[in-house]
Amino acid sequence: MSYARSKSLLVALFLTTACEPRDGDDDGMVVLTTSTGDMSTGNMSTVSTVTGVPTTTMPSTSSTTDMTGTDSDSDSDSTTSQTTTSSTTSPSVCGDGIVEGDEECDDGNLEDYDDCTNECRSPVCGDGIIYKGVEECDDGNDNDEDSCTSECKDAECGDGFQYLGFEECDDGNEINEDACTDECSTAMCGDGYVHDGVETCDDGNNKGNYGGCAPGCKAFGPHCGDGTVQKSEGERCDTNPPLASVTCNDNCTYNFANATQLYCAFNCTWDPVPGCQKGDADIFCKLKLGSPTAKAQSFNANTNVGSSTNGSGFPCANLGQAIPNDTRVNLGALPEFGVNFPVLWQNKDILSSHGNGDTIVNITCVDN
Repeated sequence: MSYARSKSLLVALFLTTACEPRDGDDDGMVVLTTSTGDMSTGNMSTVSTVTGVPTTTMPSTSSTTDMTGTDSDSDSDSTTSQTTTSSTTSPSVCGDGIVEGDEECDDGNLEDYDDCTNECRSPVCGDGIIYKGVEECDDGNDNDEDSCTSECKDAECGDGFQYLGFEECDDGNEINEDACTDECSTAMCGDGYVHDGVETCDDGNNKGNYGGCAPGCKAFGPHCGDGTVQKSEGERCDTNPPLASVTCNDNCTYNFANATQLYCAFNCTWDPVPGCQKGDADIFCKLKLGSPTAKAQSFNANTNVGSSTNGSGFPCANLGQAIPNDTRVNLGALPEFGVNFPVLWQNKDILSSHGNGDTIVNITCVDN
């Protein structure tokens, strides 16, 4: 018997056995199939016998067998299998030091205040995390009126943002004469700053004292320049004094810069020594320059002592000396000029009233 024929009989026998009914399955359908023939020539005959009534519908299987073959010991069943490869991308891990996925950065550390946060995001003002060395604060909001501005700067007076609960105002400048002082307080009478266009003065107490401000900051108190000589406050004059060739300084003291003569003949001396001496010349310079340290640069009786004129100047300083038609004005002591005895002034006619006597003239004064 050929190998092919033997193989056919074995297949037929296997199919016959496989289709035998199972115990207790008499009602089942039994299909008996017998195949004979020569597989080498392809001549096969098949007989199928069906018994019983099917009670269960079985899924059908369709198969095709190539019955044509050749005598070969190398015949073998061929089975083809398909392998499916599953590829899965691992999610990015913040903190592994590798920038991947939706990460903006990844420095591989747990430091939240450097140039990469713990959420692998680049630091920005407003993220609620203080970026060391760059941000002073970060409260995570855009409110410029709390302790941290929207620029991540600590709130401070002068930044242009009013820190609610701490500042009354903040105009971003250091001008104290506008509506908001450099201490971030609203301008008001009594703060010591004159509010431009609103206040006339503001000395901080505004009680109407000399040189101060009247209540309400709308007017000055008594002061130098108000046209009234406040002798109790040390004023010698105010505006223009009624003295020829004499003006008034800004501090309400006399200005004798235009004086040209000082009469010092005999007992009319200004210095303790009778006659015109170096001491008289020094006093003349103190009055002329308005300084207690002034003095005559030099003194020469031949060049610095001359005759009196009918102009204005300092007349005889001796009040006990009788002067015809005496028009001398006693200005009192002027210690601010270094002269602690009465200073006398005459508006005109010194020559006519005093006669032709020695007078300090043409003197050069210095103040060291």
